Amino acid sequence: EVFMNLEALKKAKFSLYLVALIELAIGVVFIIYPKFSLHIISVAVGLSFLVQGALKLYHFFRSGDKASLLPRVDALFGIMLLVLGILLFISRFQLDQFIGIVLAVILLINGLSKLKVAFELKRLGFAYWWMTAAFALLTIVIAVALLFNLSAGGIAVAIFIGVSLLFDALLNFSAAYSARRVN
Repeated sequence: EVFMNLEALKKAKFSLYLVALIELAIGVVFIIYPKFSLHIISVAVGLSFLVQGALKLYHFFRSGDKASLLPRVDALFGIMLLVLGILLFISRFQLDQFIGIVLAVILLINGLSKLKVAFELKRLGFAYWWMTAAFALLTIVIAVALLFNLSAGGIAVAIFIGVSLLFDALLNFSAAYSARRVN
């Protein structure tokens, strides 16, 4: 069975080139201006949360059922979305710092748990327990360093997103170029 017919491939070529160009442009912006990119995402996510939260509260106050659990939980979720939206959209709270906190906490928890594993390996007599301990300590040091420079974690994630978009753009360009014999 043929996966794709020639007509579909012709249409896909244009789409692949278009998506690749968009990914290329966004990827370059994320790499060159990571803080700006995170700020734009922060504003967009903040606006989205504000709208979703307002809609949830609107539906709660418009509904006749305020006594049952589900509408109240939905209203509480709406309030939480509004607060997060305000934090992301209006206040000085930056997405890069939030990402930095999340990344630092994940690394710290992972490093501490692997350090515990390393000492358990030592107790059980494994010869290379120290490798796990060394990498666990390195992970803990990186996590602590991130906690003192929260923006670095977010900036690193933004650059990684940019590089990922560039690679996906290259993939789309290569897929479209590979189908070049189709006119």
